[in-house]
Amino acid sequence: MGVWIGSVVALLHTSSERHNLYHRARRPRGAQPPRLLAVDSFLSLFKAAIAPSLRRRRNPLNARRANMTHIHVLGGSGSLGLLFAAGLARAGHAPVLLLRDEALAAFRARAGADGMGTINVLQASGGALTAQVRAEPAAAGGGGGGAIQHLIVATKAPAVAPALRALAPRLHSGTVALLLCNGVLAVRDELQRAWAGAGDGIEPPLPKLGRLLVSSVSHGAFRPSVAAAAGASAAGAEEAPPPFAVVHAGVGEVVMGDLDHDDDDEEAAKSPELARALEAAGPLLAARWEPRRALARRAVAAKLVSNCAANAPAGLLRCRNGAMLPRDDNPAAGELQEAVVRECVAALGLAEEEQEEQEEQRGEAAVRRLRAAVTALLSGTRANVNSLLQDVLAGRRTEVEYLNGWVAREARRRGREAPVNETLARLVRMAERVAADDKVVVGGGGGG
Repeated sequence: MGVWIGSVVALLHTSSERHNLYHRARRPRGAQPPRLLAVDSFLSLFKAAIAPSLRRRRNPLNARRANMTHIHVLGGSGSLGLLFAAGLARAGHAPVLLLRDEALAAFRARAGADGMGTINVLQASGGALTAQVRAEPAAAGGGGGGAIQHLIVATKAPAVAPALRALAPRLHSGTVALLLCNGVLAVRDELQRAWAGAGDGIEPPLPKLGRLLVSSVSHGAFRPSVAAAAGASAAGAEEAPPPFAVVHAGVGEVVMGDLDHDDDDEEAAKSPELARALEAAGPLLAARWEPRRALARRAVAAKLVSNCAANAPAGLLRCRNGAMLPRDDNPAAGELQEAVVRECVAALGLAEEEQEEQEEQRGEAAVRRLRAAVTALLSGTRANVNSLLQDVLAGRRTEVEYLNGWVAREARRRGREAPVNETLARLVRMAERVAADDKVVVGGGGGG
């Protein structure tokens, strides 16, 4: 129908122009040619009333673009940043990766003429998904755009505050930010102390955001190069992995919430636009908004305890998550997780969230619930190389100070002790500082 109408209009327009050209050639100088008034009137009416609708019909992307939400992803070259950006892009939104210089140069070298680059999501089942995204410098003043309204912070916990400081000129009182990192409670505590003037004094000052959302992410994801470093194959890792690829090794969920609002504030309890955009990504992210503050904190606390029980041991043993699952032939794994969980419950006051009448019963209920959460995380991401092990393999600073280290500090603040968490934190600190020359390589020969 649209093509037919367009053809008729083109024919009428051509006839009108030919009529004018004919009389222009024959008329005396300065005289005006007669007009086909009926045709001109029809064309004017059509252009005013019908043409805009026809243009929208010719471009079906217009409606989709009108509903796009522009979301910036800080730490966009990491595994979670790539996974979330891919989910948003495939849901019809416009994610923008915020990348450091080297990663940005690599992205632009492979981007198309329109500036769009490809994210490859390699699934553990062997399938693959792709998504098209844009990229900008992670630091303000590096040629990036203007103010940021929606921000996903996908950096590791130690990098959150420095990355926000570097982006300060683009952040404002209306910016809504979502934290994805492990140790989100510790990061939130660090940011709040900095906003209150008790930070480390680094300039520029930490910008105050309009709203800070937290999340519990149970997806397992890592970059394909990590699999090679761990000496194990991943989906698509037999050949050189494509640039900006992520292995989605374990399908989990994302629970988002706001720990700063009052449950009686109905407006604040509503899901913000950023959360709704992530929910629209469907099963790839399986994201949902939790309006109740207590349940949102319960979710992120369970993720913290699971990370404390799983990440440091797996990082020290250099094994995938599945190797940490309790088994009859490996009772030590379950015993260690039990000890970590009990310390976390006491240090963070997690028994207070249970419904049992007696304090001891509440404590035991919390331990059972969180032990089940640890097992569920390990089982759902058994093929994953967890983030702490990724950092150990890459020689980077880990998140242990925001996990086991933070639990030990919180325990001391409450007048308690958390010796198992403290010991795990100390061992990981040692692993961070072991020089490559001091590491034992099996099979290197030598006598007794």
